[in-house]
Amino acid sequence: MIAGFGAVVLTTALLLPGSAGAQAVVNTVKLGACDDLLGVCLANPTQRYKHGVFGQPFEYGTILTIDENGAALRPYNLPFEQVFEDRRVRVVDLDDDGLSEVILIVADRNRGAAVALYAFDPGDDGNSATVYPMAQSAFIGAPNRWLNPLDGAVDLDGDGSREIAVIETPHIAPTLRVHQWNGGQLDTLARIPLGSYTNHAFGSLQLAGSLFCEADAPGRALVQIPRADGGPTGVFIFDIANGTLRLTELQPTDRYTADFFIQNRACAALLQQLG
Repeated sequence: MIAGFGAVVLTTALLLPGSAGAQAVVNTVKLGACDDLLGVCLANPTQRYKHGVFGQPFEYGTILTIDENGAALRPYNLPFEQVFEDRRVRVVDLDDDGLSEVILIVADRNRGAAVALYAFDPGDDGNSATVYPMAQSAFIGAPNRWLNPLDGAVDLDGDGSREIAVIETPHIAPTLRVHQWNGGQLDTLARIPLGSYTNHAFGSLQLAGSLFCEADAPGRALVQIPRADGGPTGVFIFDIANGTLRLTELQPTDRYTADFFIQNRACAALLQQLG
């Protein structure tokens, strides 16, 4: 449990940080309906997975790429027993190679949710945009168990590829998980119980507000997470070297919206307080 300022929660860190410096902050973007954007969107609403975490009777079975004329191209369809249990399409470049990755939550009928990474190629003259799977975490292991990502990505181990964070089961036993992209896997580097801190209320479409940002030293991240009981939002320091999450006295930032999140501005507001 996180008892107060300076308290820590221990976990197992599977990879220790290297000596490389902090990487640039990543934009995390929420995209709209398929007829209102250029890029990638969720499509094919389906009722084949009845969890209702967003207060709606459907999830999505497909992601689409959209061209400059608004035409749907190259769908990627999940198998029947799975859905995209998500309402945000998060487009990032995790490894600074100039190509975009897409972060989404996939849920399986029998195994619950996993965080998945897709490659997004916007195409060029004569080549259509495409989206296809690249890596995925393990499923939670039980149906109707969900994950909600934090906004942001941080290179904790200095390998040039940023780690991402999610909150596992945010409604029943919130647990921070930090994942590293490793080939076709999103390996778990840390799992930390959060007590009364969480980043989603069951039935809500509000997914923004929890942050995973660069801190003032390699191997550390600033983590902002609201409280389930409506109390003060917490700002923490996560340290991968010793697997701790320490509550700080830093003030949370509100420089985001429910629909479009600009991480650079929000993370800068937190980092500035460290001096």
